[in-house]
Amino acid sequence: MFRRRWLAGAVVLLAGCASGPAPGSARVEGQVYFPGDPLPAGSVLEIALEDTARADAPAIRIASVRIVGPRSGLSYAIDYAPTSVPAHARLSVRARITEGSRLLHVTDRFNPVGVGSGVSRVDLELRTVSHPR
Repeated sequence: MFRRRWLAGAVVLLAGCASGPAPGSARVEGQVYFPGDPLPAGSVLEIALEDTARADAPAIRIASVRIVGPRSGLSYAIDYAPTSVPAHARLSVRARITEGSRLLHVTDRFNPVGVGSGVSRVDLELRTVSHPR
């Protein structure tokens, strides 16, 4: 009985992800690629939608998602409210993979996102971070 309920809940969750953003919201979606799959157990992928319009100031996080145990080719989706985005925003998506406090992979280029409602597709390619031995 519990297994059927869990499976039904998972199907509803997946159906909600596939249907697009809720009315009045927007979505950024795509796939994440990185070398070195598989990752160590406990690795965490963090993908953030940020406003990078302010020069010489930290980016403002609009929305983000964290995924434990990511794999290359993983699909992601970040829903956000366009009303939470400042008028002259310059949105971008960045990602990083960590194992504890150790940075493993990171995006190394600007990944722009259009401002407004609907769905924007941004595929992310992460680079391996080299650590001194």
